[in-house]
Amino acid sequence: MAVTTLLGPAGQPVQLPSELVAAASPDEPLHLVDPYFAGSAPVPAWALVGRWPCAEVGQPGEFEPNPGHRESPWSLGWPEPTDPVDAAAYRLATEYGDLDGLLAALRDAQLAVLVDAAGAPVRASDPDGAPVVPVFSAEEQAAPVSGLGTVVLSVAELAARLPAGHDLLLNPAGVATTRIPADGLLEVLRG
Repeated sequence: MAVTTLLGPAGQPVQLPSELVAAASPDEPLHLVDPYFAGSAPVPAWALVGRWPCAEVGQPGEFEPNPGHRESPWSLGWPEPTDPVDAAAYRLATEYGDLDGLLAALRDAQLAVLVDAAGAPVRASDPDGAPVVPVFSAEEQAAPVSGLGTVVLSVAELAARLPAGHDLLLNPAGVATTRIPADGLLEVLRG
């Protein structure tokens, strides 16, 4: 398949099928879609990275970025998520998903929880000073935290051991660290 290279966001080269470029017209400009939606249709307007308008058929002009584009975890260059809970946290952090999606992913999850010498969940503060219990959706998420023990708990087991007034801090060493309100955890148990 023949490709045509155009300049895209930040002047970076983008390769497109030549027949697609040849078919572009003033009525049908070329659109660059966020990689999260590759091969999907329909695509929401906020998933469009931008477009190449055409003054003539087959003659795309200069790239125009979409100011409403929401970058996906993949366009941000984030590493692959470690598990479904981490993937849901990625979507929440980039507004490609919501808290309900993350809570649904937690329903059947097993979480690694830091524990002290007595086996109680470690208490910490998030960057805003709120009391939290750090939890990890996968053992590899907990690897950067050394010197503390971990136990793997179901959401129900964790809820029973969660100190009063503490929320969860999911994957605190990850790219999509997320604070999960304790009432959200209870919602998972009711769901």
